[in-house]
Amino acid sequence: MNFICRAALVNAPPNPLLTTILSRHILPLPMGFSYLHATLDVLLQTQAFDSFAILLGVLHALGVIAAFMFFRATLNMSPRAALMATGLLALNGLLLWFAYWSFGLHLASLALLPLALTFGAHALRARAERLHVVTLAALFLAALNVTYHPALVAAALPLTGMGLYLVVTEKSRAEIFLRGAAIAAFTVALSFPALFQLQDFIREYYGRAPLAIGLREFVPLSDGYGWSLYVLDLAVGHAIPTPWLYDLAVRVWDSSAPVLTLAAVLSSLYALWQLRTDKERRAVWYLVVAASVFYVALFRLPFLRPYPYGFLKSLSLVSYVLLALVVQGVEFAIQNSKLEIRNAKFLLALFFSFTLFTFALSLEQYFKPRPAFFDADALKVRAVKAHVTPGAQVFLTDRAEVQEIPMGLAAYALRENPLRGNVTTGYGKLENAAAGRVYDYALLARGEDPLLRGYQNNALWSNETFALYPRVQGVVAHHALNVQTIAPQTLTFTLGAQEIISGTKTISTTQGTRDVTIAFASFVPQSVQLEVGGQTAEIELTPGLTTFTASNTNLPATLVITPTVAAEFLDAARVQFPHQFPDADPTLFVPYIQLGETDTAPNAQIHFPSILVRCANQTAGELDARCFVVNPKGENLVWRWILRGTRAGTHAEQVMARTEASGAPRQRVDISARNGGEMILQFDDAPYQSFATPALPDGKYRGALEIFRANVLVARIPLYTFEVQKKGTSLTRTAGVSPLVIVAP
Repeated sequence: MNFICRAALVNAPPNPLLTTILSRHILPLPMGFSYLHATLDVLLQTQAFDSFAILLGVLHALGVIAAFMFFRATLNMSPRAALMATGLLALNGLLLWFAYWSFGLHLASLALLPLALTFGAHALRARAERLHVVTLAALFLAALNVTYHPALVAAALPLTGMGLYLVVTEKSRAEIFLRGAAIAAFTVALSFPALFQLQDFIREYYGRAPLAIGLREFVPLSDGYGWSLYVLDLAVGHAIPTPWLYDLAVRVWDSSAPVLTLAAVLSSLYALWQLRTDKERRAVWYLVVAASVFYVALFRLPFLRPYPYGFLKSLSLVSYVLLALVVQGVEFAIQNSKLEIRNAKFLLALFFSFTLFTFALSLEQYFKPRPAFFDADALKVRAVKAHVTPGAQVFLTDRAEVQEIPMGLAAYALRENPLRGNVTTGYGKLENAAAGRVYDYALLARGEDPLLRGYQNNALWSNETFALYPRVQGVVAHHALNVQTIAPQTLTFTLGAQEIISGTKTISTTQGTRDVTIAFASFVPQSVQLEVGGQTAEIELTPGLTTFTASNTNLPATLVITPTVAAEFLDAARVQFPHQFPDADPTLFVPYIQLGETDTAPNAQIHFPSILVRCANQTAGELDARCFVVNPKGENLVWRWILRGTRAGTHAEQVMARTEASGAPRQRVDISARNGGEMILQFDDAPYQSFATPALPDGKYRGALEIFRANVLVARIPLYTFEVQKKGTSLTRTAGVSPLVIVAP
């Protein structure tokens, strides 16, 4: 395990995760949770990915236990009332949501906050053991400061109020003042390093401009009580995947949640009213509740500092106080002989039933699909480190299907190696791949052809998502161009001894002799004439991927590629009607050009059994698409049409429809829509397979063709995107042709 201090992170090996850690939003955050996590990993000899979820669960449980201690010791609630409030807190769907979505700092602060209030209040009121209780209170407050600053504010507000109240009402004013000053001084001393980042944190989290991340709308107050679906719906999409059941739940919730929230508020007001005669407890209750309400109102009221994301976080930090007040009101109602005990118990049963319902939905939406982030196969990527030489540079693929979460896990696994590429993780980016450079290793998407990147076609390691390849020895430069033309249009490149440039340009590179390898891809037979370095060659291409190597070429030189295609293919490529597909694709693709060290071998032409796929969709009308295919070996693959979308009013993308079929097409795959919601999938001229699609509600959608080999995704090809508005009466879409996809044999 390597230990890197915070200041040295800027000099750590390039990694897309560093852009997140060093961002202006993350760097100011205190690192208490990270130090706790790292300490446990060192002691238990585990990796962060193995212990992270367990630690979050433990912190969530500790927060519930700490709240019970606060209810009994500070608020002086009865055992029955404290236990009921603790039960509601344990089932709170909002706090469970924070656990499921990896808010480590927040969960750690929820475990510390009740204890900081408990020991802080005790230190201010205790008659003896001054040093002992003051140090203990300062220790927990300092822990909040190095864990999550907003939680320190949530603790400091009521403690400050208690201190001022005691100074005014107690005779030992000097003693109380000294205790408060000592707590503040010890807190600062114990958390002194965190103060250096406090100014940046205040600027980012309490400044005028809200953060660019987080929620955009205010959640309702009912979320603090654990009685709302709003956070689940807004943050992670529909909690119930069955449309009619979800609509029914929403209707019930829309009518019940406001009534229940009103009952909670009335119960809270009743508790405050009853506490007015309780001289022993009323001051603490009033001060804690007033500070909590002010802390929440700070981020909600328009004349203060309204901020939806801050309101969500502050509401969760004081939710245990809100629940305690509700339960205390019910407790008073049960004790009051003038009120019907059955009514109070019925209200409490409603509170628990709705809380349990939200809790159950939180579990259901998280666990029903396959694991949201990492399954067992995804975690195997951690083994890739053993196959990479320490300090070696690793190229990361830019294939869309492995970006964001999979790429973030790969970046974590290779964190000790310099990484190169143009990739994105969940929140960070890396854009440092030099054009034409071939690095020591390449971590490519499974099914991606390594030859197109300049790497050997023998995987050192693989799982269902990635494969690791070593570089081809002797390669000086390799440029993935992905350029295309249609006869008789020519392509021109300028080749230096160490660089490859599109077009005709003057370059001042060192002269040299290189083997120049040009890759061609075509869906139809065609001829190509090459002119490079005084050499000319005529190449006959068959459908598929072909490379031609011009040996011992003097560079710099200009490379000119002139294709010739039979007229019948050009005619077949013309669309006769506005919405009809062409019958051929005569495009000539140049996937890459490679410069290698010279040898004595003559010019060489090699044809590879790679699979080529390129899709086009209609410009209007139905969701039809045609994909041209070259499948030299007639390999049988699984072809899946899949439609993903985000319904109007939600933020999470879902799979709306999909179908798949096994086949070995050699020329094309057609996906067509028919009347009545029927879709067909057809390979070449074989009988088509039909399937039904559901009616789509308003929202934004994207269709894709996914190709699987032995249950492993080897390609994902975008087909179209569209938007449904006004209950399906308005449909707008984008059209176009997908990039060329080459699947390794």
